Amino acid sequence: MNKIDNIVEIKTDSNLKNHVLNYKITIFRNFDSIPFVNKLTSEQKDMLDGELSSFLEKRKKIFKTDKLSNIPSSEVDLMRNNGLLDLAIQDGKTRISYTNDTVIVFNHINHVTITGIGTDILKIFKRIVELEQKFIDFSPYLVNTRYGYMSPGINNCGLGIKLCVLVHLSGIAKSGKFDAMKSIAYERGYGIDRWYSDSENADFYAVSSRLNYGLTENELIERFIAGIKDILTMEKEILNDYYYDNSDIDDEIYRSIGILKYARKLSNGEMISHLSMIRTGLKLNRKLPVSLKKINQIHSSMLETCFLKENELVERASIVRLLMEDSNV
Repeated sequence: MNKIDNIVEIKTDSNLKNHVLNYKITIFRNFDSIPFVNKLTSEQKDMLDGELSSFLEKRKKIFKTDKLSNIPSSEVDLMRNNGLLDLAIQDGKTRISYTNDTVIVFNHINHVTITGIGTDILKIFKRIVELEQKFIDFSPYLVNTRYGYMSPGINNCGLGIKLCVLVHLSGIAKSGKFDAMKSIAYERGYGIDRWYSDSENADFYAVSSRLNYGLTENELIERFIAGIKDILTMEKEILNDYYYDNSDIDDEIYRSIGILKYARKLSNGEMISHLSMIRTGLKLNRKLPVSLKKINQIHSSMLETCFLKENELVERASIVRLLMEDSNV
């Protein structure tokens, strides 16, 4: 029985689904018969790149494969903004295989790094494990009976997997309790960092797992989801207390709705800031002419859209206006 067969159906309530914007799972793998990447010469890396991408192409034809320098910058920017491509990967010679929700990086620190994103953590895990198992036919992975999957980076040993989720925590952020929450989360095996954004007013955070030892993949996912539920419960309590008698918040919320409905130009930072404010209103149970489902749809559409630099502001505003027209859905 393989990993996919062993994964049980994980129960997630509607509240979790509504408040989780995106999940990300990354798997780090190295091959037993090949030296670590930092021990390979440039010629050996190029040869291995070609062999791995050719191997994948024969088994998964949906992937596009190329060096970063040959991929349009707008596509690379989209992958970075979505979290599919690490900002630290800047070498144009790095070869990747990619679709709209999965990226495989070859020979950057690890031989193979597979990252998948989506709104269903179980589906993402099944998708990237299926890819991981295909590469076993290329070469067995380097596994130690005591330490698990081996990697040049100690944090990527053990299970060799990292879970991450994007959530909105405006209550924790605005109340000044973020540092305390971050310390508590760290002690429990989670990291919390502000999500990369052009706006300082957007209270979106990436919560990631820090555990890789002493549990199975299934246990890690279940524990991670339980932790996210706890964080969102605390967020709701703090948010309601902080805004209990704050009447100014309603004006800010409706201003944000108006801007998204009528603006002709929108920067990414401005859009994210207004989406954040509307989310806060919905979490406070304000009766707004827009649903959380619609706000999630706008957010997802922006993560999937590749803009041309010269028309980016106009195109973004146009898409948001179109989606906001049907905002009562």
